[in-house]
Amino acid sequence: MEVVDAYKKHKALYVTQFDWGIFIWRPLTWDEVGLYEKLFQLAPNAKSDLEDKIFKDCVVEHPLPVDDFDDWQAGIVTTLANQILKVSAATHPAEFLSRLEGIRTVVNENVLYKIYAMLMRVFPYKLHELIELPLDSILELIAMMEGITGEPLKIEIEKEAPQIGPIDFEAENIKFREVDSRPPEGDWNIHRRRDGIP
Repeated sequence: MEVVDAYKKHKALYVTQFDWGIFIWRPLTWDEVGLYEKLFQLAPNAKSDLEDKIFKDCVVEHPLPVDDFDDWQAGIVTTLANQILKVSAATHPAEFLSRLEGIRTVVNENVLYKIYAMLMRVFPYKLHELIELPLDSILELIAMMEGITGEPLKIEIEKEAPQIGPIDFEAENIKFREVDSRPPEGDWNIHRRRDGIP
């Protein structure tokens, strides 16, 4: 239940798996990233304390029985804290653009994101408000938007790949007989082979 509540609150959770179990954690906000980056520069001697704080603030669930880091194997807290910082920040332009491109792909392939964008152009909703609405409320807003704009919602439906039906083996055998009484090498007609028909 803690994981569900954390996801609702933070909108994103990550999983890191070590040999001794799975750690579920949330990323830092941009404000928190900025704060920790300054603190690491201002107080380099407090690095381990800052890592402990990041771990305690961000790790939602872990497999270890106690929260006393002194009893844990060395490196768990430091590794997780550094991973949380790395995922939460994108300070270099190339890294920022690379991650943005990945998110663009997700957004462009998700029909709900397109609908949210259209609704926010027409109504004074914010994205987090739309995401929290049930489907029927979204559909009502879409219907009202269509009435306001005079245009129906257009969604491209992906064409399904043609279905291949079951093979009619008898019909296939007839084709072989019409062309040549001898099936080609590797013929799957087991009955002909079993009966010794050349």
